[in-house]
Parts: sequence; C-alpha cells; structure tokens
Amino acid sequence: MKSLWGQSGRYLRIRHGTIDVSPKVGRMLLAGVGVFVAAIFIAGDAGLWNLWTAQKTLGRIEQEISILEAETLRLRREIDALRNDPFAVERVAREMYGYARPGERIYRIITLNVGDEPVPPRGAPPASPRGAPPTSLDFYGTQP
Repeated sequence: MKSLWGQSGRYLRIRHGTIDVSPKVGRMLLAGVGVFVAAIFIAGDAGLWNLWTAQKTLGRIEQEISILEAETLRLRREIDALRNDPFAVERVAREMYGYARPGERIYRIITLNVGDEPVPPRGAPPASPRGAPPTSLDFYGTQP
C-alpha cells in the first residue's frame, strides 16, 4: 500500500488501482469545488451579477427609447403641421418670434412673483406690489 499524503495513508491511499480518500478530505474537496462553481456562476462573464446589471441597464434603455420615440412622434407631427398647415406657421411666428399682422398690437402682460418689487417706468412714482401669481400672458388684439 502506497501513501501519497500523510503518515500511514491517513488522507489518500492507492490500492490496486483504487483510490481511498478519507471523509474529511472528500468533504473539503467537494466544498472547494462547490465554492469554485458558485463563484463562476455568480461572478463569471454570464453570472448572476452580470445578468442582474444587464437587466437593469436594459430597463433603463427601454425607458429612454420609449421617451425618445414619443418625442420623435411629437416632432414629426410638428414638422407635418408646419409643412401643411398655415395656421401652425402663424402660431410659431407669433409665439416664438413675436410677429403680428399689420394693424395688430401686441399687449404683453408680465406679473411679478410674490415679494418682488415692481420696476416703475421712468419718471413715474413707485407703485406698491400687488402679490399677483407669477404669469406672463400675451394678448393679440386688433387696433381700434
């Protein structure tokens, strides 16, 4: 009988083509292999950790895609309206560029935030603040 480790073949003995392993060493080997397989399963290239992070990233990207698709649809509709609808072109010209038809006056009413001091025109006495809500409105009226 030959012993590979330890005195008197306590851990591993080879007899006539068979290998005898002590239960303690067998459990340690099995635990080591189990830890190795678990580590690869959890932290490997196709492990659970990478799968979990990939699913989170995929969810975030799908949400961004849906937001961008909605924005694209809105912009396509706006482009179509600007190409085919003269009222849409007029609306953009009035709102963005302050254009008006001949004979129209534009009245822009700007209210102050609560607590802001109004700026009186030059030469006018200072006015008291009214505490109106913060809004800005444009009115398009025709000249009387």
